[in-house]
Amino acid sequence: VLFAAFVLLFVAWLGGRTVVRHWRSWQAAGSLRIAEDLMNKGMWSESARVLSEASLKAPDDPDVIRAIAQFQMRVQTSPVDAIQTFKRLVAQGGANKGDLLNLARSELKRGDLDAAQEALNLLPPAERAGPEAAMLDAIMLKQAGEHGKAATKIRTALSEVSPDAESRFKRALLDYTQPYAAVHLRGFQQMWDLARSGHGAISSRAVI
Repeated sequence: VLFAAFVLLFVAWLGGRTVVRHWRSWQAAGSLRIAEDLMNKGMWSESARVLSEASLKAPDDPDVIRAIAQFQMRVQTSPVDAIQTFKRLVAQGGANKGDLLNLARSELKRGDLDAAQEALNLLPPAERAGPEAAMLDAIMLKQAGEHGKAATKIRTALSEVSPDAESRFKRALLDYTQPYAAVHLRGFQQMWDLARSGHGAISSRAVI
């Protein structure tokens, strides 16, 4: 009887801890929504304060850790800060695709190509072969001086995304900047066709 009572008390204690953890995560979620709204308004100090409150409520919640890392990236602090925060997610098994890509981006910003590659290699095979990872591979190739391979990698990545005007312009621009006459002419013709079809006003985000 005493053993049964002990087991019941232990189960109740575990259940209580779970309820408290979920309650704190629910409270933190509300703070994260407020922090995101403040960031979008450029109110960085206020957002930092709300994120700090969320961290006190649920310090190990993946969404809280992720929000802090994204804040660190957006305010452009030292990339080491975001790297350490994303690595917390990796260590506790809560890192998703976006987290690993952002970890790789932060490592690239720091200039550590090997660490960036390690972060990308944590992605599932299908995601590792995807266009977003390929674009980061291209940046690494470019930083390593492999400009031709980088351009090829970018073309491959762009060919896998939706064929909107901006993506087509990027592919055309890549061709246009190549030293080979035939490829250069092809890029020029593609950009000319885009302009004639009404897509001449391409946003500056399209320029690589």
